[in-house]
Amino acid sequence: MNQYLLGLGEFLYDNFENSPNRILIWIFFISATFLINITFLNMLIAIMGDTFARVTENKEQEALKERTQMYADFLWAIDLIKDFDNKKYLYIATPVANEG
Repeated sequence: MNQYLLGLGEFLYDNFENSPNRILIWIFFISATFLINITFLNMLIAIMGDTFARVTENKEQEALKERTQMYADFLWAIDLIKDFDNKKYLYIATPVANEG
């Protein structure tokens, strides 16, 4: 159980000094501490990289959706009669919420 707590800061090294292989034990201890920290940081970088990739993948679509929502929110501020006088057609795009 103690080997799993090494990455969380549980260092039980009280009996290292009494061992005949204390140099080897300290080398293993320092190596394990270093490798566990590197592994945890590598996992964190992988998770953040995956999140960044997902966000940038949908960047254009989300920007267009946000811009359309802003236009829909401020539609009342546009003077449609003056801007579209003598025009035959007027297209207004609004976002539709999914009901599923």
